[in-house]
Amino acid sequence: DLRQAGESNERLDGLAGWRESPYFTEPEKAALVLADAPKSKNAKVTLVYQHELPNIPGKSIKGVLVEYGPGGYSPGHTHPKSVFIYATVLEGAIRSQVNDGPVLYR
Repeated sequence: DLRQAGESNERLDGLAGWRESPYFTEPEKAALVLADAPKSKNAKVTLVYQHELPNIPGKSIKGVLVEYGPGGYSPGHTHPKSVFIYATVLEGAIRSQVNDGPVLYR
């Protein structure tokens, strides 16, 4: 049992809403994103790098390579408001639903 292992009730009870939860660190949230990857179809997620930001306690920068095969997708999800997302499409095209509607990236 995780409670017996020392996990707090707040963290365990907040696990379903971990993206917006104040109880998880950015590195823990990155691990939870990777844990969601098996729910994707024809997608491979690889954490390329992760570094703590020395001048901003509790924050980090990470690079994630997401590779989709034909027809591949990731399930709908959100990111914490504090996250800055930058993506580059190396090959093919990606349709993404962000804010106002679907956008095709090439």
